[in-house]
Amino acid sequence: MSELQYARNPWPGRALRGSILLAIIAGALLALYIVVASIRLYTVPHGSIEISVPYSRYLAGESISVTVTNNFSTPISITNGCPNEPLAVYRLEGNTWQRIHDVATDGICDSELYRYRTIDISPQKSVTTTFDDWPNLFKEPGRYRIALQVHYYNAVPFQEFEVITKPEVKSPESTPQSTTPATAPTPAPVQQNDDNHENDEPPEHEENEVDD
Repeated sequence: MSELQYARNPWPGRALRGSILLAIIAGALLALYIVVASIRLYTVPHGSIEISVPYSRYLAGESISVTVTNNFSTPISITNGCPNEPLAVYRLEGNTWQRIHDVATDGICDSELYRYRTIDISPQKSVTTTFDDWPNLFKEPGRYRIALQVHYYNAVPFQEFEVITKPEVKSPESTPQSTTPATAPTPAPVQQNDDNHENDEPPEHEENEVDD
């Protein structure tokens, strides 16, 4: 377009430049949207995690269950180390907590709870499991602690309890029976009244008078 034509009718040129500018702006916005969509924004979850056991004292060999409650606003994931124990277990040795380990029995890792490498717990939900498949963890009496490490959670929730020796049950002793023969009771003497003795005396003979 010559300058004479542009001077007579400037609108076609302005429309062309406007279209190019709009195309540039639309391309920039599209590129910005793609970049923002590819960025994952992570937020630090807030809340708490609780570990609880039904009792504070157990007998050696008794079944021990544990419940993990997610009070976070987002789901949490627990690493599944099966056949190792599901949670960290410590035993008090003197003044030091020593971690102990055990290996699960065959087949437990194929169960519904342990078949995946992580165990997910939704917000405000709980998961309960037992240590029945790890029988060597609590076979000795003592003080124990169960702990859980969760990502993005600064504190380490734990629960303590005590394992005591199972008392021996004594069978009741039978009372020996006496072998002394029973003695028959001695009969009491019979007392006789004097009135009765009068009847025992022989009757007196009456003298008959003989008439001459």
